[in-house]
Amino acid sequence: MKLSKKKYVLILRSAALVLFLIITFNTLVMSDEYAGLAIYNNSIPQSNNLMKITQLEQINTFLYKGPVFVEMGYELCRPCQAMKPILEKLAVEYKGKATIVFIDIHQSPELAKYFEISTHTPDSFVIVGTENGKYVYISDEGKINMDRSQARIIGLVDKNEQIFKKMIDLAIIQQDKSKSI
Repeated sequence: MKLSKKKYVLILRSAALVLFLIITFNTLVMSDEYAGLAIYNNSIPQSNNLMKITQLEQINTFLYKGPVFVEMGYELCRPCQAMKPILEKLAVEYKGKATIVFIDIHQSPELAKYFEISTHTPDSFVIVGTENGKYVYISDEGKINMDRSQARIIGLVDKNEQIFKKMIDLAIIQQDKSKSI
């Protein structure tokens, strides 16, 4: 079967477009899969440093790099939206030392259930490691606890940023102590 020049050019262009779409799609998918992230388009967008997560395995992966600061809230929560600039600032400041993550409790109800989140948002805490398959948390006083309720900050207050920095700094010190033992 002989193709006309017009059909041949049309087939080549179609093939080039398909190849372009496949490469573009794979690049986007691979970048998110490689990072282990499921990113949603909502009013609290993903920055280059602030991570949104949907699975516990992501927290476990980040724990290998350092403490994980977790902020739990939801898209339409005004205090959660007010926290966004603080979280982004912390994510930049602690890049490479700690991971700052946001979990949308409406998009990830299984995580809200796991961490026993009720209607109180924002709900923040720092995970420093695991012990016997359970997360280990640190309070703003530096106390290590496996009970998250003893190490959480609820709501938006004027000193959130200072409290969060203190918790993250204490968590980094705690992890450094654990590594040296």
